[in-house]
Amino acid sequence: MKLSAISDPNTKINFPDIENKHLMEVMQLCLQFDPRKRPGIQELLEHPYLTAQSCISNSSTPNKEPHLKHMIDQLAQLTPNSLGKISFMMQQLHPDSKPE
Repeated sequence: MKLSAISDPNTKINFPDIENKHLMEVMQLCLQFDPRKRPGIQELLEHPYLTAQSCISNSSTPNKEPHLKHMIDQLAQLTPNSLGKISFMMQQLHPDSKPE
């Protein structure tokens, strides 16, 4: 059943009710059957769910949304070397910004 659903463009994904509507929208955008309809990285990076404004205005806590706790836990495991790599990649995305 699941394997046939993956290859069937008419299969609809039933998403659970999620409090964060921006997260729901990102999941729906990314999980579209037709890859040409999925957003690109730049579009995703500009989505309200991934922007600082969304983080500031969203009152969610890691307890309400376990994925946030998972992301925080992953960030806590980063080494200085991996942080340097992330910083380099971010600078490539925004070459006009300078690290402080």
